Amino acid sequence: MGEMPKKAEKDVNFAEKKNTRLDSIALIEYLSQIEGVTNVDPIYDDNNYKFGVEFKFDKPEHLNIAMNKIEHFVKIRKDSTATLNRFEYFLFSDKKLELKEPLKAKKD
Repeated sequence: MGEMPKKAEKDVNFAEKKNTRLDSIALIEYLSQIEGVTNVDPIYDDNNYKFGVEFKFDKPEHLNIAMNKIEHFVKIRKDSTATLNRFEYFLFSDKKLELKEPLKAKKD
């Protein structure tokens, strides 16, 4: 038996590898806890480069809660003090759907 090549050592160093699918499972569980949100499933389409999450919701309010939780989930990986916002991304009325985007701080 010879020595393991350097590249192979790097490939089997599981401590350094981040499992993005575990993060997705955590997000699925996080969104599944919202009342009115069901059928939460991850989207993995390596061929078409589509990744994300899909779910059903019964009220626009629950969709807004889910959107805020997704944003919170992403932020908390960078800053453990991140707070869960209550931004209304979608406003529904009898005749229209309005999509709002949160304002972001301008960076130099």
